[in-house]
Amino acid sequence: MIKADNCLLCAAKFGIFSLQHNCKKCGKAVCDTCSKSKRRLSKIDKDKFRVCDECDILLSNYNFSRMYMREINDKKTNLVQLQN
Repeated sequence: MIKADNCLLCAAKFGIFSLQHNCKKCGKAVCDTCSKSKRRLSKIDKDKFRVCDECDILLSNYNFSRMYMREINDKKTNLVQLQN
């Protein structure tokens, strides 16, 4: 967990009205505005955890690419089965 005076994404100063949160994926100190999303961090997690916007985008891209590659592999398998 990182302790900071400012948000590490937007540089907003932490204070009475702007609380510090820590991303559960990378540990960065971020403000509420830069950490609106909650995600499961593994397949076994039942709970969702607060993540920063950067990690949210990375996790979204990772999940999309895995889904895309699975779809391509399924199509290749189906093509091979049709050719046989």
